[in-house]
Amino acid sequence: MQAMSSVNLQSEAVNYWNDPIGSIKENSHILGSGKWGSRDKWQAIGDGHLKMFLNFDCKKGSMIEWGCGGGSNALAFSKIFDKVTGIDISKQSLKACDVLEIDNFEGVLLDVEVSGQYDFFLSTATFQHFTSKEYGENIVKKAHDILKPNALAMIQTRYDNGDERFIQKYKDYKNNAITFTSYKIDEFWGLLDDSGFDVESVILEPQANYAYYFARVK
Repeated sequence: MQAMSSVNLQSEAVNYWNDPIGSIKENSHILGSGKWGSRDKWQAIGDGHLKMFLNFDCKKGSMIEWGCGGGSNALAFSKIFDKVTGIDISKQSLKACDVLEIDNFEGVLLDVEVSGQYDFFLSTATFQHFTSKEYGENIVKKAHDILKPNALAMIQTRYDNGDERFIQKYKDYKNNAITFTSYKIDEFWGLLDDSGFDVESVILEPQANYAYYFARVK
């Protein structure tokens, strides 16, 4: 029953993020949708994450973003990385990235096997949408497998501080997608450590229960 439930939730997630409704596009951070009608506000997403990243030492060869959404991160990071690969569950998100015409960007649909070795792994506003903590754990392990030795990962999660809005959900993905999965801070730190990472820094944004983890392959 547990396995079937996981399959059903994943199917719900695929359907949710591929629904062409405007609100879904806004949740995917697609330029021109909802509150992302302003290009400056949309571009500030990626620019802000890039600013955080630049405080850490990392080779600027190839990077992979898990959950590229509308491409704000891809646009910002493409200015300093030779190659940017974006993974997403949503075909419309990949199309939105294509519209940006980033020369060194390649979009990949989630159901394609990801391989290769990267210098940097990025995932923001994505782990909170995963269908379970276990799914997130699998992605952390995948990140470790596809990163080069001593490479850096920057992963943002929602952190669970007991607030009912942010506790882990187990059903009704459509109505809970924005805050479906969360981790206690020490819990995700331990997950990274067990998966072969050394955590170098954690930055909190309490207004949204965001935790940014910067971790390096051991």
